[in-house]
Amino acid sequence: NFVALSYVWGSIGGVAMDFRGENSRKKLPNCYSRTIGDAITATKHLGFRYLWVDLYCISRDPAIRHSQIAQMDIIYKSVPIVIIASNEDATYGLPGVSRPQNLQLSCQIEIEHFVSVRLDALNDLEIFKYSTRAWTYQERLFSNCRIAFTGDQAFIE
Repeated sequence: NFVALSYVWGSIGGVAMDFRGENSRKKLPNCYSRTIGDAITATKHLGFRYLWVDLYCISRDPAIRHSQIAQMDIIYKSVPIVIIASNEDATYGLPGVSRPQNLQLSCQIEIEHFVSVRLDALNDLEIFKYSTRAWTYQERLFSNCRIAFTGDQAFIE
């Protein structure tokens, strides 16, 4: 099992790598975006070993790339969890992983634990650039379970 990352590259793009054939044992570069690094950390904390990231997992060879993109629905339907990074670009990271996250108010009354939740939390994704991209729209649409990181909170969809 693996987890997939859904995010906006932004203007920084990324350095694509070829992991086919003799390159299949290559390691990730030492320098990758903050969002990808945070997603790797979150993947480990969720108890998974592998993270699928389009930048590294979709071939740059045009002959192969087209068929892999055509299979995106299969990838996002098959993973148990998709990590959504909703911010402007891949440099932002995931709030609560490498950057501070606003703490939610909570209290305990006898044995019950209560946590405050903003009523509009589920609409948070709609205000970010993430929701304006067809690529990320399909990733969100095809996935069964999502952990969405917005500017100030994370929630499960």
